[in-house]
Amino acid sequence: MKKFIIPLLTAAVVAALLLGCVPEAAPPVTPPVTPPPVTPPPVEPPVTPAVGCTPPARTPPGGATSWVGTWDPETYIFEPVRTGTATGVPTAEPEGIWDGFAVKPDGTPYHFVWQICCMGMPWCAASYGVAESYFKRAGAEVTMLDSDLSIDAELAGLDDAVVKGGVDAFMLLPIDTVSLIPKIEEITDKGIPCFSWGVIIPGPALVASCARDYVALGEAAGRAFAEYAEERGEPITVYELWGMYGHLDAEQRHEGLHNILDEHPLVTVMESGECQFMAPLATDAIITTFSAHPEWDAIYDMGNMAAGVIEGLRTIDRLYPIGDPKHVFVSCQDASPEAMTGLKDGYVDVVTPHSPWDETDVLIKAIFHYVILGQPVYRHYNNSIYPITPADADNPLVWGVAMNMGIPFDDYPILHMPEQIETPTLAMRMELCGY
Repeated sequence: MKKFIIPLLTAAVVAALLLGCVPEAAPPVTPPVTPPPVTPPPVEPPVTPAVGCTPPARTPPGGATSWVGTWDPETYIFEPVRTGTATGVPTAEPEGIWDGFAVKPDGTPYHFVWQICCMGMPWCAASYGVAESYFKRAGAEVTMLDSDLSIDAELAGLDDAVVKGGVDAFMLLPIDTVSLIPKIEEITDKGIPCFSWGVIIPGPALVASCARDYVALGEAAGRAFAEYAEERGEPITVYELWGMYGHLDAEQRHEGLHNILDEHPLVTVMESGECQFMAPLATDAIITTFSAHPEWDAIYDMGNMAAGVIEGLRTIDRLYPIGDPKHVFVSCQDASPEAMTGLKDGYVDVVTPHSPWDETDVLIKAIFHYVILGQPVYRHYNNSIYPITPADADNPLVWGVAMNMGIPFDDYPILHMPEQIETPTLAMRMELCGY
């Protein structure tokens, strides 16, 4: 291209010289003055609000190396475990300790799903009443799923909650602990932590569980029957009222009772049919059995059936207070309203606690530590086993007494149980999460 441009330029210059048409030089152009650059004032970077604490990787407390820890399928013992050491009824935390605790940095509430096997059971209804009130006071939302003793309804309800989304954790009290394991694994794989209370669900899928050592509960009842027989110095027959066949906590209570009594020379244990932890079924069983065996003189209420025990004995004219020669020795596993009334009136001899209040309390604290504060928790919490005595018959911190007094769940205090679990606080949230 250059060989064409150069001749053209040469011809143009020659023509201009011959014709005298060379233009005058242009006047010098003063370049514009460029003002110095203006440095803008520094802009403060936007403040990123805290996003809360991230639940930890599966790292347990206590120096253990594995979150899942160990699980013995024969004994259902988990590690690491925190076992309560209280010797009596818990005390109360200050009022308002959880106000606004379960609110995220953006002001939205945490959302928890509370799945329960049957709201028709007083124990379950009380547990949810406590949970709903605790969550409400902390500013959280809670959805309750009542399976009404239907495994199909249980699984469908959990599926529906997962599909709807927005769930920060599941709390589970299943009908059949084993059948729920695949569903728990499925939920956990979606990144939603699962917890259980009241029962121990086998396997490693749960973050944490809270219950009592049900074998130890049964053993405590067994020792009471043994002591009673030894004080009398003559044989007794204990009628064991079954909850649910195959239900882990029922099986373990049964195991504990028989650990103590099977070899005892003064005690014979006779088992009922399945009463499903339902008082009316217990009433029917007692009427039928004690009418046929009037010589039997002791009853083991595996749980939640004290009302049925008292009504059954009353119906067949066997309800007499402690000290009467016709008295039937009664051990109740739950400090239910009916059990506490029976204890106060002298119809119930022994109550060992399987309280929906303190077990729910410990579970929610573990959830708050893990989900909100991002702190590791124990694999399992064994709540303390302590005797409920006639001196506790009017203590409003016993759930059965609180129910009998008509105390609203919103007036149930957060319990103070430092030997079991530390109560999470707003100060902890500020220190750990920055809000």
